Amino acid sequence: MKTKFLGVFLMMWAMIGLEAGAQHTANAKKVLVAYFSWSGNTRNLAHQIQGLTGGDLFEIETVKAYPEKYRSCTEYAKKEKEADARPALKSKVKDMDAYDVVYVGFPNWWGTAPMAIWSFLEGYDLTGKTVIPFCTHGGGGEQKCFSDLARHAGKADLKKGFICHGGGCSPEGGTMVGRNRYEIERVKKVVMRLKRIRQVAACICFVLVTLLFLDFTGVVQGWFGWLAKIQFIPALLALNFGVVVALVLLTCVFGRVYCSVICPLGVFQDVVSRMGGKYKKNRFRYSPALSWLRYGVLALFVAVCGAGLWVGVTGLMGWAGLLEPYSAYGRMASNLLAPFYRWGNNLLAYMAERMDSYAFYEAEVWMKGLSVLGVALLTFVVLSVLAWRNGRTYCNTICPVGTLLGFLSRYAWLKPVVDTSKCVNCNLCERNCKASCIHIKEHKIDYSRCVACMNCIDKCPKGAIRYVRPSAVAQMAPEKGGADNGRRSFLAVASWFAAGSWIRAQEKKVDGGLAVIEEKKIPERKVHLKPAGAQGVHNFASHCTACQLCVSACPNDVLRPSSSIETWMQPEMSYERGYCRPECVRCTEVCPNGAIRPLTVAEKSSVQIGHAVFVYENCVVNTDGVECGNCARHCPSGAIQMVPSVSGIPDSPRLPIVNEERCIGCGACENLCPARPFSAIYVEGHETHRFI
Repeated sequence: MKTKFLGVFLMMWAMIGLEAGAQHTANAKKVLVAYFSWSGNTRNLAHQIQGLTGGDLFEIETVKAYPEKYRSCTEYAKKEKEADARPALKSKVKDMDAYDVVYVGFPNWWGTAPMAIWSFLEGYDLTGKTVIPFCTHGGGGEQKCFSDLARHAGKADLKKGFICHGGGCSPEGGTMVGRNRYEIERVKKVVMRLKRIRQVAACICFVLVTLLFLDFTGVVQGWFGWLAKIQFIPALLALNFGVVVALVLLTCVFGRVYCSVICPLGVFQDVVSRMGGKYKKNRFRYSPALSWLRYGVLALFVAVCGAGLWVGVTGLMGWAGLLEPYSAYGRMASNLLAPFYRWGNNLLAYMAERMDSYAFYEAEVWMKGLSVLGVALLTFVVLSVLAWRNGRTYCNTICPVGTLLGFLSRYAWLKPVVDTSKCVNCNLCERNCKASCIHIKEHKIDYSRCVACMNCIDKCPKGAIRYVRPSAVAQMAPEKGGADNGRRSFLAVASWFAAGSWIRAQEKKVDGGLAVIEEKKIPERKVHLKPAGAQGVHNFASHCTACQLCVSACPNDVLRPSSSIETWMQPEMSYERGYCRPECVRCTEVCPNGAIRPLTVAEKSSVQIGHAVFVYENCVVNTDGVECGNCARHCPSGAIQMVPSVSGIPDSPRLPIVNEERCIGCGACENLCPARPFSAIYVEGHETHRFI
């Protein structure tokens, strides 16, 4: 049966569309199978062809034998190729004129046929004869083997040749050349489609999630904010059980596709790993799972989250966010990428302004937190080094989400499975597994670390790995067998932009070009301010993982990371650069963790997050003896009124009084107060928010 299937394949492959050659064989005209073989693979294939055609065998042998060691042989063959040598042959075909069809077989050496083949072909007049080449290779494929042969075959009727991987040329492995080769190609096509779908979906998710942290217009958050809400830990904290159940079912069916498609930190590591693979191929090796470390970190993460959620220990969720993958990537994007994104936007705005266009507008670039910047930079460096060298090391040793989903993926319905009847231990799957989870010597795959990237299936030349149900492999297994102008222009534009930015920065720091405007300082608040949808300090601290998405999305620059140990990296509000406009609900729309609940504009206008406190010593009425009234004029809730500073004297300078029952804590009064460096009126936060 094996020989029959092999014959069918070879004849279809070599003679499809070649009616002339088929007629020669059908009419039982004389066939010669000439071959050159060093390792024996080509010899095995030649013997199989001889058995199918009934032709005569002729081995092409050189007078000077090639070295027996592989390395020495390859070097010798390379020198022959560079010299375009014609090595002498031991013998010649006795009666070449008697043959009508000549099969010529050889291995792929340095992308072409061995020089001995040219000696053979050039030694005979092949005019009118049908020549069918066949080639064996170790993974290089056809390359120039057949195209080069056409230049040396004279006026012979050269037909389309066929190739075979060396390991599939033995009688035992010959089934791969027959029936199963079609099956392998078919399976690989399906798998490659799945791989391409995964790669495209991962790229789309990664780019859009990154833009969530970069976009300052609110467009991306409005359309694709749901991508943040389908992240595992944020969905769990927000009690989005539908999302959590969907992700669990996805893992139980397809394995850890969440880690390779949806998780931005996982895709980031894949990008870095792919870049590292361009410099070093086949660089991975199997490494045993560090189960004690993985489950220890998971237990620590659960303990910290539990203490923050149920015990009420303030600020622990911010520390837990150090390990949470989505939050870790969010900090990198918002602190490392967002400034460059805004600088690029400002450059476009500057250039557009010179062309009387306002398609772009400038966005302020400022450092929102030194400690968060340091954490983001450290995270970026560590992850980049690990991914560059070892692929998914972080995901499979530290990440709590990876550990949890990895436990579930052990029982996945579909997973990569090694078919031991086809595996030849070539080690390509193991050396291309970025999760280092394939132990090919034992034909085992650690599914708790596999991220379903399908690289192993793509690289396997034998089709020995399939993405199927594990029980299906046993059912389907066959019988066992074997400095220019462009640069100067760019620098000029950049210089103009930098100069213009510096000039505008100076303009912002002077009052009418006369007096220097002193920067405002943050007042000492007894209770930190939290956004309107947070419901209070405790609820916010127990849900926020410090992903910084709300900080990036805030159009008023009100939110910034906390530097306090208790609430480290968790956002808090401050009004030095702007105030929380009552009509803005951007932060409530983008928060994926449930730390900031969704609010309508009407609801936000009635939520009291704090109240204004007047400090007479800082007011310009006291320091400069002039009237102001900025705080009362700009209060959106009408909670501030101006009254005479001296009772009974209506013409005395007026001072503000605050109606705490009407004040919502928006900070308009604090932000617009002209007093420097401390405002004469500031907002004190409330532990628990309330509707008024």
